[in-house]
Amino acid sequence: MDAYAMLLGKIEDAVGKGGSYNMGVTKEWIVLAPRTSDDGEKGVGVNGTVLVGEVMVKTEEAWEFITSGGLEGVLKRIGVVNEVAGEGGRL
Repeated sequence: MDAYAMLLGKIEDAVGKGGSYNMGVTKEWIVLAPRTSDDGEKGVGVNGTVLVGEVMVKTEEAWEFITSGGLEGVLKRIGVVNEVAGEGGRL
């Protein structure tokens, strides 16, 4: 629980109190991925799977959007630059 509280504090520093984030947990680690928005584009939702590299599409339009580089723009728009991490990108 201490790790979660510390990471949540880092997210609040980055995006403000009550900011959106996705969380992944295993027995050995926890990751919180902050985002500035929940909004995707062209039928591509922005959730935890997208933030860790897995994208599911339901339409040809969404597939074309992703394969033409559109997803990179969405991630840049909703993502948070990791300026609070220490060396190696870890907190």
